[in-house]
Amino acid sequence: MNKKALNKLGFTLIELITVMSILGIVLFFVIPEFETFTYFSNSENSINKIILLVKKLKIKAVSENIDYFMHIDSRANKIWISNDSMEIEKLNELKQKSMTYMRIDSVELFNNIKQENEDIKIRFSKYEYSDMAFIHIQDNNNNYVTIKIEPFLSNAEIRNKYISLKDCI
Repeated sequence: MNKKALNKLGFTLIELITVMSILGIVLFFVIPEFETFTYFSNSENSINKIILLVKKLKIKAVSENIDYFMHIDSRANKIWISNDSMEIEKLNELKQKSMTYMRIDSVELFNNIKQENEDIKIRFSKYEYSDMAFIHIQDNNNNYVTIKIEPFLSNAEIRNKYISLKDCI
C-alpha cells in the first residue's frame, strides 16, 4: 500500500468534531422529551396520564393564547378539559366522554379549601401560569399519591404520600 491510500482510511479531526457537534445539538433538543416517556406500571398509568395532561395544557394554553381548564369530578373519578370559548352543550359532551381514572380522593387549590366530591376547575393561563393544586389519588392498595401542580413550573410533581397544601405553606 502506498502512503496516500493509508491516509484515506481514517477520519480527520475536523470531521470528528463536526459529527460530535451535530450529535450534541440533536441530543440537546431530544433529551428533554425523554422526561415525558416513562415506564410506569398499569396501576400508575392514570397518574402518568394526568402528569402528561398537565404538561400539555400548560404548553397549549401559551401557544394558542387561550385559558384552559382541567375539570376534576372526584365523585365519578373523571377529568376533562375545556376553555372559555366552549358552549355548555360541548362542555357537557366532553364531560360524558371524559376518561375515568383511579380513585381521586380530593383536590386542594391554593385559593380554596380542600374539596371532596365536587367538580373542581384548575386553570392553565395563556400568561404561562396555572393554579396551584394538589390532586390526591388513592391507588388499588389504598396508598395515597399526590400530584402537585405548581403555578410557574412546566412539570407536575408526583409524591408517593398524602401531602396537604398546609404542609407547603
